[in-house]
Amino acid sequence: MDSVRSLLLVPADDPAASDRATAAGSSAPPDATLIDLMHTDAAGHDDAAASIRARIAAGHRIYLHTRGPQSPDLRDQLLATLPSTGVYGVSIPGVVHLDQLRFVDSLLEDIEQHAGIEPGLTAIGLWVESAAALGKAGELAAASSRLTWLGVATAHLAMELALDAPAATLLDHARARVVFAAQASGLPAIEGLPLPPIAPNDAHLRSLGLRGRMTRHVSEVAGLHAAFPAMPSA
Repeated sequence: MDSVRSLLLVPADDPAASDRATAAGSSAPPDATLIDLMHTDAAGHDDAAASIRARIAAGHRIYLHTRGPQSPDLRDQLLATLPSTGVYGVSIPGVVHLDQLRFVDSLLEDIEQHAGIEPGLTAIGLWVESAAALGKAGELAAASSRLTWLGVATAHLAMELALDAPAATLLDHARARVVFAAQASGLPAIEGLPLPPIAPNDAHLRSLGLRGRMTRHVSEVAGLHAAFPAMPSA
């Protein structure tokens, strides 16, 4: 299993952000850096690619946090950014059906072939962010050899259920389902971004079997590494 104690979500168009964050006082690099392409259109692809190259040069393990498989822009996003040398994987939201995950898998295979990337090298991190996806978490976790982690987006689930304040018991049930689905396929499970203003409780998340958490704040990385154990090397 890959260590996924800290997944740092960063803007796609700001290659200097990592340097500024490090200078601000964080000595621990994240286990993975997710380049946020969710709101990046074609006009921003060049800036995003430059940001990716800069972060790879700084030693970051890069995932591209893209739009979901239902988006007509996904292919163009990947064509514009994936060939940047050293991209580790893609972080995919919005998957509900196995066919959608298979589509992402085949799309990556096609892009790898045209970009001269070793077939199957690009990893997939998959977000469970709907009740429909939660019901198929086990099938999704087992559906692709590219998968390196399974994430539970409890903020999305809380919004889908129209919870005024996230109900711990209900969302813990969702977390547990994802943890067991991931474990059955030899994958770590991670927590998504919190739903403001709720502050995450990392000790509680670890007690549920989660292996890490997504954050927008580099200042949290060291604390996440203290809260969650590193995964042993394969």
